[in-house]
Amino acid sequence: MYFKGITKTDIETGLSNLSPDVISRIPQDQQAQVALQQLIQNEIFYQEAVKNKLETSETYQQFINRLEQQFEFQKKQALVDLYIKENVDDKIKLSDQEIVAAFDSNKSIFGAHQQRSVSHIVVKTEKEADSLYNRLRKGANFEKLAKNKSIDTSTAENGGKIQGSFRKESLNEEFSNAIFSLKKVGSISKPINSPAGFHVFKLDSIEDIKGKTLEEVKPMLENQLYVNKRTQEINSLIASLKDSYEISENEELKSAASPEDQQSATETKSSSSDTN
Repeated sequence: MYFKGITKTDIETGLSNLSPDVISRIPQDQQAQVALQQLIQNEIFYQEAVKNKLETSETYQQFINRLEQQFEFQKKQALVDLYIKENVDDKIKLSDQEIVAAFDSNKSIFGAHQQRSVSHIVVKTEKEADSLYNRLRKGANFEKLAKNKSIDTSTAENGGKIQGSFRKESLNEEFSNAIFSLKKVGSISKPINSPAGFHVFKLDSIEDIKGKTLEEVKPMLENQLYVNKRTQEINSLIASLKDSYEISENEELKSAASPEDQQSATETKSSSSDTN
């Protein structure tokens, strides 16, 4: 079998296909040599595979079919991405006024606020909750009671500790009032009813968060505004184009189309042009 030889482009391609982990363990001046040796090894194995007619095997043919399908999808997606870039992305502009307005409308989020972290014990009945509350008021160990009594198994094993911290506005009214009325770390709330059961909360920490300036949050606001504008523009664009196409759906294939299906679940034809 004729082999044209290994080129510089082949070595560069081989290097780009080495994993970052492998690359990091090879001195830079040796990377090309390692890629070359890998290419030589692969070529030998390839020649042997061809000699053994493995390219005609069902496994190989199925793999090639999948690759071809993926390649066709990626080719199509590349054109879609280019069309959206030229007709949407390149036309989106953000003004300073829009960014300032977004900041002003979200001052409750960016302003100074307090966050609290808590633990809880959850039981089924109010009687159980009252009993636990009284025991805790008398000095019982909260973490032990949580592990032994709480029906919230996701927190019980950690002594009732709820992951994360909470702003007052992020909680429902009952929880918010109970947790943010506690005066100091270690304080215990009276039982609070919820669909999950009766909760007794313990205040674990209080953190006062400094407010953020416009400059600090400007990159985040720009990204959010850009994403929102892009979504709106794409929706408007597709709405303006849809009427030019006849779309028919195959109901049987919509929910369970497999890669082997030859019939498309949805066919789209332009009603304004012939696509022979």
